[in-house]
Amino acid sequence: MAKKDWAYRGKTLEELQAIPNNEIIKMIPARSRKTFLKIRPDSIQGRTMEKILKAAEIVRQGKKPKAVRTHRRDIIILPKMIGANVAVYNGKKFDEITLDKNMIGHVIGEFIFTRKPVKHGKMGIGATGGSKAKSVK
Repeated sequence: MAKKDWAYRGKTLEELQAIPNNEIIKMIPARSRKTFLKIRPDSIQGRTMEKILKAAEIVRQGKKPKAVRTHRRDIIILPKMIGANVAVYNGKKFDEITLDKNMIGHVIGEFIFTRKPVKHGKMGIGATGGSKAKSVK
């Protein structure tokens, strides 16, 4: 059995990149569509999206641009942004991600975690009430 090619709503990545943005907006989920329609081109979010689109175009030409740094976590990923490097602020530092085809229709903030996962280590002396009674020697 042959493996299925990747598709978003029945279209390949090349077909999606050829479609104008107003047609793609009709294909993405309602919440993302509503958010995207509120964006003004002269707003911070609009200017950041333009920078990401330019960076993705440079990547398609075979060059490696610097990552676009942003604090905006609510930018919707469009097919024309695929391949761009984006450094998103997580509250402490900028985490860098490369946008790929499986991220279409999502927001950038979904892929950058703001909280560090808890890693519980071994129990040490003083970690619990019972361990205080043990000898250090």
